[in-house]
Amino acid sequence: EWTARFSNTDMFKIVYYPELFNVIHDTADAFLEEFDYPFWRIIDELGVGLPIVEANAEFSRPIHAGDTVTIALTHELGEASLRFEFVATHENGDEAFTAFEQRVCVPINGTGSTPIPDELRHALEDAA
Repeated sequence: EWTARFSNTDMFKIVYYPELFNVIHDTADAFLEEFDYPFWRIIDELGVGLPIVEANAEFSRPIHAGDTVTIALTHELGEASLRFEFVATHENGDEAFTAFEQRVCVPINGTGSTPIPDELRHALEDAA
């Protein structure tokens, strides 16, 4: 769940579009932390990063300051990529927004993409 704060909104007290990217990134962070693979561990212990190469978000209904939405996350695993998809719903069940982050696995000390490390792959497959 995420509750929109006044600081997330524009002058009409509606969540400002770019704020959704912070919200979905926090949701992806929390998802990875749930099975003990926060981004910092992926970088420090596995030697790879998962930068965002594409992202999009679309409002279905406005989110006002004080509104609470539930954010569902699903993921799709590629050889060297990870896509997070998000659907947020208002408390009454109406869809608030959809979004996605497309990430690619890259070595910290190299260039180009690299396969997602096996231990992370297995954790993500188990989380499906």
